[in-house]
Amino acid sequence: MDNTGIDLEALAARISEKMVALDLNQTQLAARAGMTQAALSQILAKQRKPGGEVLLKLADTLSVSIDYLVGRTPEPQIQDAIRHKRAQKLLTDFVQLSAKDQQRVLDLVQALKPIK
Repeated sequence: MDNTGIDLEALAARISEKMVALDLNQTQLAARAGMTQAALSQILAKQRKPGGEVLLKLADTLSVSIDYLVGRTPEPQIQDAIRHKRAQKLLTDFVQLSAKDQQRVLDLVQALKPIK
């Protein structure tokens, strides 16, 4: 990590992880984040340190915090997940369910998780 608080290794790894999770290639992510594919490629190759505006665009596009992207927090925070519109709807719907139905949803989520 340099004196700006950006861990380029973590940044590249976390962007790559989120790209896989969201099934995005570099061209798609760059377009959604409003940047060039070349700039994104340089960031992923740890050859370019992005400025604050680029970090904000990437974080918003990937629905994570800037702190997570740059390696300041080890795990995505719950606030990161809540930034997804679908997660917001899910939470809104979930709290309206009965306790029994909430447990059914939780059981289903556990059943869908990959076995480690």
